[in-house]
Formats: sequence, C-alpha cells, structure tokens
Amino acid sequence: MIIGGIIITSWGGFKNKVYTMALSNIVMGICTFVLGITPIFWIYLFFMMLFGIAMPMFNTPSIVLL
Repeated sequence: MIIGGIIITSWGGFKNKVYTMALSNIVMGICTFVLGITPIFWIYLFFMMLFGIAMPMFNTPSIVLL
C-alpha cells in the first residue's frame, strides 16, 4: 500500500479522477478473482501485493471527490 501511495502521489492519476478509480477497481476485481482460485501461495502473494498497490489509487481520488 505504501508503494501505491507513492505512485499516486507522484503520478497524480488521470485528469478525470473517475478514470483512475475505474482502472483501480478493474485491477482489484481481477486480483480478487485470482486470489479466490489460485492454489499456489507465491502467486497469491503477488496478486495480494498488486491489490495493495491498487487500493490507494481508488481511495485517494474517492476521498478527493467526496
């Protein structure tokens, strides 16, 4: 999550914040699906890391829009 926070801070997201939120939702949805079906722990950890990176990319623009 710290890596995701650093990425969103330096990048700032798309100009339209809804696009940033939609992209992160798609990534989190794919990660959730893969986390449910994978039997290999290392693959699980990779997708959990990807989910953690995508989460701040959703939370930051959503808080700004609120």
